[in-house]
Amino acid sequence: MEKSQQSIVRIFKDSPQSRRYDIELSTGRVISIHEDVLVAFGLHKGMTIETDQWQHWLEEDERVKIRQTAYRYLSYRPRTSAEVTQYLCKHEWQEGLVEQVVEELSSSRYIDDRAYAVEWVRQRQQNKGIGMKRLRQELIQKGVALHWIEEALLHIDEDQERQQAMTIAERRYLRICHERWDKIERRIGSYLIRRGYSTQIVYPILSELRNRHRGG
Repeated sequence: MEKSQQSIVRIFKDSPQSRRYDIELSTGRVISIHEDVLVAFGLHKGMTIETDQWQHWLEEDERVKIRQTAYRYLSYRPRTSAEVTQYLCKHEWQEGLVEQVVEELSSSRYIDDRAYAVEWVRQRQQNKGIGMKRLRQELIQKGVALHWIEEALLHIDEDQERQQAMTIAERRYLRICHERWDKIERRIGSYLIRRGYSTQIVYPILSELRNRHRGG
């Protein structure tokens, strides 16, 4: 064996339930790695390796940890690639490895920003009555690419959005109908704007409310 080489003297683990193995090298160094790394590199007792080859094991071991953490994070609910990246970076792993894992998960559709945007728009509009402008802003804040956002917003029916805004306005009116009309209009208008409806929707609705409840 050349001086630039060393060998694996022993492979063992602390407990039968553990999926981590300790690799003892002929230099006396002991390296802890995940079972997946052991299998990926085909490590076995008596195997001869280059002096710094074990560093590649540690890099792959970190990649395995990042991947496992990402899977756990995604198991609770869908996330965007930006959310997953931000979460993983809190663990102070190598930024390059984090990017590789996120790209890998995106390629395998564990992370799917396109599907996420479509489902976010559908649920927030139908269940919460959120308008298009706010939906766009929410997805931007979640780091979704603009082209996926615009594609998801195409699923919104304009007539349905107007009707939804009108329903919300009527409900709001019933709560404040005892107030002066100028205040009613101001409060309902501001409320609809905050919920993400454009002025092109809000102003005609206020006009229609005025016709319905004030007779013009």
